Amino acid sequence: MVSRLGVLGYTVVAGVGYFISFHIAGNVFDRLSGRLREDVALVVSGIIAGVIGCCFLGVVTARVLRTPYQSALGLPVLVGGVAGAFLPLINLPGDWGFLAFLVLWQGAYAAGLVRLLPAPAVLTRAASMGVGKSRA
Repeated sequence: MVSRLGVLGYTVVAGVGYFISFHIAGNVFDRLSGRLREDVALVVSGIIAGVIGCCFLGVVTARVLRTPYQSALGLPVLVGGVAGAFLPLINLPGDWGFLAFLVLWQGAYAAGLVRLLPAPAVLTRAASMGVGKSRA
């Protein structure tokens, strides 16, 4: 669907999107610290950063995959924002918490993109041939 150069470009932009989200989360957390409990401030800042970062990625996704903006900015942004609520995972001991959050957030966003991708030709052909349909 996407050229190798497109994949490379999307990878770089996804890194920039994560960088932006990370800094937004830090800035929002700093502003909320002292006003809210730490875990609540992390949840709120994670949601805000997740939504903004996913909006950035959604615009790029719509351009790269040539999908409607409503689709790229719909479910993936919602899922990414909800996954941002797991930002308190970064407080787990060692580096595992940060890794757990990163994997969860990136995986959730990627799962939100699945509906934007066309079905593989094999599955489309199988569905049209009646594979998987019950025969009575």
